[in-house]
Amino acid sequence: NQSLTLTDGKEATHVQAQAVSGELFDLLGVAPMLGRNFIAKEDEPGSRVAILSHALWQSRFGSDPGVIGKIAVLDGQSFQIVGVMPPRFDFPVRTVPTELWITVGILRESTDGSKPMTEQRGNNFLGCIARLKSGVSLAQAQANMDTISAGLRRQFPDSNSNMNVRVLPLRDAIIGEAHTALIMLSAMASCVGLVACVNVANLLLARSVSRQKEISIRAALGAGRRHIVQQLLVESALLGAIGGMAGLLIAIWGLDVLKKFLPANIPRIDQVSPDVDVLVFTAALSLIVGFFAGLLPAWRASHPNIVGSLNESARGSSEGAHGRRVRSALVVVEIVLALLLLSTAGLLVESFLRLQKVPPGFDRSNVLTRAHRLARCDLRQTCASRGLLRQTAQAHQPVAGRGIGQRGLVDSAERKRDHFDHGGAGTPVAER
Repeated sequence: NQSLTLTDGKEATHVQAQAVSGELFDLLGVAPMLGRNFIAKEDEPGSRVAILSHALWQSRFGSDPGVIGKIAVLDGQSFQIVGVMPPRFDFPVRTVPTELWITVGILRESTDGSKPMTEQRGNNFLGCIARLKSGVSLAQAQANMDTISAGLRRQFPDSNSNMNVRVLPLRDAIIGEAHTALIMLSAMASCVGLVACVNVANLLLARSVSRQKEISIRAALGAGRRHIVQQLLVESALLGAIGGMAGLLIAIWGLDVLKKFLPANIPRIDQVSPDVDVLVFTAALSLIVGFFAGLLPAWRASHPNIVGSLNESARGSSEGAHGRRVRSALVVVEIVLALLLLSTAGLLVESFLRLQKVPPGFDRSNVLTRAHRLARCDLRQTCASRGLLRQTAQAHQPVAGRGIGQRGLVDSAERKRDHFDHGGAGTPVAER
């Protein structure tokens, strides 16, 4: 993952690029919207091909369908554009979306006479993605990787003594530390939804009690049980559908507000938006909830006490003693369930807030960070840039210590590596 400078006859701009193997997109089962995927031979040194993200294609190339075959200059080197990925495709998932993909062939080249990056043992900068064979479990794959890791530790003790391989599903690798927070959010939403379902069911049951006289008269006039149940279930399902659509509109309007309160390191949080799947799920869930919420009222209404209901009505009571007892019991049950579920939701909210305040493992007081984006350069230029940063930090007398690192000092969504300290009292940056 690296920042490259893109020039194509317009002003230069930084783009977030990713070096991948030629088989990656075929492995993921994703085809470009325009052009083609990388091919295996383009992993060789000297290959200069690139695939654009949909967002970069729109913003930088004006959605030009003839962009395939054109040349893009990246850090002074010419790359041929061979494809454009479909909308919303982003891989690997990071806090900053990938805008452009090149092949690992460029990493197999040496620009200063040293070994290429891919031949420097201990330079662990590549991640591996694989698809399990049919019939092979995750545990079997982990056992095989453990055997390979043990062999590498014996063969290369200097670089592999502390290296282990962990095999996990791609979904878990993408979600990472955000998994617990997402579970908390889902649990809170489920509790609130369950409270709403209980309230709706009790309201429908109370309404069926108040309609007991009407249902008894219809039954006395010959209305069948099936007809009564069918009508009540249709009414409850219709109410559920209307409520679901209203809730969906509120969710769409409140989505931007919710994003401001969610952690920024949740993968693809900026891309969260309702789509066809959300609409179908909402409609189906609303109908199902409406159906089951009306099931008990419909069943109770289909067994009316015709004589008792008509006698109570004749004595001037519109609801009857039995109806009042049922309604009172419903109110008690509703209050108990609502308090129970709301208490659970409150505990989940508290757990979620505490989760966001977990200590990072170092003292953050009086610690400031600043990001500098530098164009790709050779080792000598890189050292000069770091020296300039150190001189700038030394010019500020109140600064007790300073450190330089390559990405991920405080961002849990990025890989943490290449952190080193310059100055201070000899205390590592991660502990200050």
